[in-house]
Amino acid sequence: MKILHVEDVPEISQIFEDIPSTKNYDFDSVSDGRAGLELVVCKDYDLILLDTCMPK
Repeated sequence: MKILHVEDVPEISQIFEDIPSTKNYDFDSVSDGRAGLELVVCKDYDLILLDTCMPK
């Protein structure tokens, strides 16, 4: 399963990074909405966890 996590708070990002890594998922995490959009254009994700209150 390919997962993208977009979150600007480092503490929350770390929590979300730890969980999927225990299941050997393909997991990408970015702290910027534009960087997340660039990844979505290049890769096909099964799940996107998106913080809806972010700058940019």
